Amino acid sequence: MAKGLFIVLAVIAALGSMPNVASAQSGKGWTAPKLGVWRVTGKDEEGLRWAGSMRLNSRRTVTGGVRYRGYFDWRSSDRMSSGREFFNAVFNRRNGSLRIAGYRVTRAKGDIAAGRYLGHLTGRGRRVVRGTWGGVDVIKGKWSAVWAGIR
Repeated sequence: MAKGLFIVLAVIAALGSMPNVASAQSGKGWTAPKLGVWRVTGKDEEGLRWAGSMRLNSRRTVTGGVRYRGYFDWRSSDRMSSGREFFNAVFNRRNGSLRIAGYRVTRAKGDIAAGRYLGHLTGRGRRVVRGTWGGVDVIKGKWSAVWAGIR
């Protein structure tokens, strides 16, 4: 019995000294967002819901991350505002964050302006969660996105 107890304690001690799974993720880095079309939903602080798509067109790897070019096609739930917002983005492989800076809006209808976005990647680069937006002349809001594929 003492021998069995010793073996159990030895196994527990060995398992306790092994590195945990979270350490493994930090060494490898986060998976970058996939190119293609993303379904996007959001809601601003005034309660207006937004839907649309995000297209990530090009990707360039840089030290510690990935740079993107693309655009959002936005539409408000009341159908009073819509437009295409062009952006540049940077994905940080160390913490999984995606920073997006809008620089031009075309085909604008209603109140829509270029904003600044922050989100976090999950699901092997196929989901953006905990997203926020804001900027000059932009009502703050929250957003998320799911990769829809390459089209």
